[in-house]
Formats: sequence, C-alpha cells, structure tokens
Amino acid sequence: FQKSGGDGSTHLFEGTATGNFNMTVNHKSIPITPDADGKWFYDTDEKITDLKSSFSNASALTSVDLSNLDLTGIPTNSMFDNCSNITSIKFNNTKSMKLKDVNSMFYGCSSLVSVDLSNWNTSSLTSAGSMFMSCSSLVSVDLSSFGGSNIENMSQMFYGCSRLVSVDLSSFGGRKLTSAF
Repeated sequence: FQKSGGDGSTHLFEGTATGNFNMTVNHKSIPITPDADGKWFYDTDEKITDLKSSFSNASALTSVDLSNLDLTGIPTNSMFDNCSNITSIKFNNTKSMKLKDVNSMFYGCSSLVSVDLSNWNTSSLTSAGSMFMSCSSLVSVDLSSFGGSNIENMSQMFYGCSRLVSVDLSSFGGRKLTSAF
C-alpha cells in the first residue's frame, strides 16, 4: 500500500461509528474508539496481509473509507460480516484490485444500500458465495467487472436481498446464475 499526503492526514482506513468496536488486522484484534463526532481512523506501517473478518460483527460501524488501500492478494472473505448499521463502504476505484475470495464479504450488512465494485479485477476471483446474503436494504450493485472471472461458487450471493431492484449480470454471458438468488 501507499500512503498519500505529506502531513500524515491520509489514513489507511477511516470512517464513522456510533460507538466502540474491534477490528482485526493480520489476525490481531485492535480496539477502535471514535472521537466525539464518531470519526475514527487506523494507520500503520505494518504490511497488511489479512483482512478476513476484519470488521465482523462491528454493529457500531456506519461507514468505512478504504480508498487508500489496495486489497490485491489480501484475504477479504467475511470482511464486513454482520455490520448491520454500515451504510457506506468506499473502495479504491482508481486502482484495479485483484481479488480471489469474497465469500460472505458483505453478509448481513442489512443497512447497505449500494456498493461500487466496478474497478475490481475479478480475473482470479473463484468464490463469491453469500457475498451479499441478507443485505436487505441493498438496491443496486455494479458487477460489470465480474464478467472475466472464473467464479465457481456464487451460491446464495443475493439471498435475502429483498429490495434489490437491479443487478447488471450481462457480463456473465450464458452462465447459469440461478443459485445466486
């Protein structure tokens, strides 16, 4: 990853929360305490190698900005698992991130309305099962970058997405997608 800004004002992760929560980075639990306005940040010089379940069950979390982080090669499955109050997740959309496993990445994010995944490089993506399962407020998802992937598992990808109005799956060609819903 690369930090930007000479004054150290740009953080690796930042966001808002309605209370304290724990985050897991490289298998270490890190307590996060937002300031009086609910803003928090996380910065490190340590190389990030694993974000699996990093925000799992962080119901206090309302938004996350990961735009300074390249997720290429970093395990991200169950990353936001059961973050029931998260409404906004911002990814780095200026760099094409190469992901492999996004199983249950947004599972149970019942307040998430939309997410922009248009710049993800999914050529190595093999598993997206339960990716948006139980995202009951999800209205739209941009999956236009998913067409060149080798996804083997899409089971229950959108199960429980009762408000989902549109998903552009045209890039998937003639693949059977019935197990995704």
